[in-house]
Amino acid sequence: MKALVLSSTYPDPTRPTHGVFVHRRVSALADRPEVLSVYVIAPTPWFRKERTDVPMNEERDGLIVEHPTFWYVPRFLKRFDGWFLYRSARATARRLANAEPDLIDAHFAWPDAYAAVLLGRDLGLPVVVTLRGTLVWLFDDAPRRRKMAWALQRADRIVAVSTELADHAVKLGVDRAKIQVVPNGVDCEQYTVGDRKAARAELGLEPDATWLVTVGNLSPRKGFQRVIAALPKLADTNPGLRLAVVGGGGAEGDNSAELRTLVAELGLESRVHFAGAQPPERVASYLSAADLFVLASSYEGSPNVVLEAQACGRPAVVGEVGEVRAMLPPTCGTIFSPADDVDALTHALRTALAADWDEAAIRAHAETQTWDGVADRVLHSWRAAVENHPRTREDAGNPVPPITVGQDGNDR
Repeated sequence: MKALVLSSTYPDPTRPTHGVFVHRRVSALADRPEVLSVYVIAPTPWFRKERTDVPMNEERDGLIVEHPTFWYVPRFLKRFDGWFLYRSARATARRLANAEPDLIDAHFAWPDAYAAVLLGRDLGLPVVVTLRGTLVWLFDDAPRRRKMAWALQRADRIVAVSTELADHAVKLGVDRAKIQVVPNGVDCEQYTVGDRKAARAELGLEPDATWLVTVGNLSPRKGFQRVIAALPKLADTNPGLRLAVVGGGGAEGDNSAELRTLVAELGLESRVHFAGAQPPERVASYLSAADLFVLASSYEGSPNVVLEAQACGRPAVVGEVGEVRAMLPPTCGTIFSPADDVDALTHALRTALAADWDEAAIRAHAETQTWDGVADRVLHSWRAAVENHPRTREDAGNPVPPITVGQDGNDR
């Protein structure tokens, strides 16, 4: 089997951690015996290419990755990003089609799924789409929701990283029979149980403090502001409590200035350490240095970092979002709800900090959630898409229905 991967979120030499979870899964699939070749199309926005040295193509862990220029209008006309991505990737996809791929594997419901379905029509290939957490907030955007529905209904198979995302796809008119739920995995070789004191010495963290560690792109939906707001409420019983915020700005924005302002307003300058964006090996060191990992996102699909913390043997406090309930058994951490409730978060942190955790048991659970296992399950959807795909689609040539405006003025 040969695959052509399309992802608008993928690592490159200037952003090695951007979409690394997509790369991990693609790499694991490429290592399966029945997968003969994988080519990756990861378009780069034109304004990033002007400012950074992103190559047109590269080899990443043995995979050929193409970075054509993604031409679109930043901040405006977002309902057309799917079409812009299609046009930006089309020439590269047609060239790579000379290798005779069996399917297109797309990541994210928007804009990737829409572009992939159009490319699938051009090339006569089945399309498998993976749904990730962004579908949740895009669901309330009527123009994009309508186009996502059009694309997902026409995709041959859907892989959702959480049951919640699968349910959203059904609400968009997708037949549940073609949806497979496959949460993300973890690299248990890169993320291992490390010595806590040694990790703190390596990172320059106070050796005798109690360290909370939170990881992710600095955007409001990741909830770092909630973790910071909880610290004063915990200081009375945990005077040595500290927080390391690991991450930088990403595709969803950068609210680091607001976070630093909040830290100053609460007088927490001595307690909060902003580590900035870090490569995976340094993220592993921060997790090893932690007493407790915390994630307070408003929504997620299947957050890899929860498994990464477990692979490092660290308990986690996580809001109930996405597939977290299945990912985090009681032996590995505490789940709080609602996910945006600071009081619920504070109570969960206080309880977890007072508990005794079995490092070996936490690590053992992570070892059941590897990327190799994920790849074996995703291959089921790949095979089904290829085996059941008519090379000429019955709906080929049908245009995407035009956007209409309702009486309330909203796009439909």
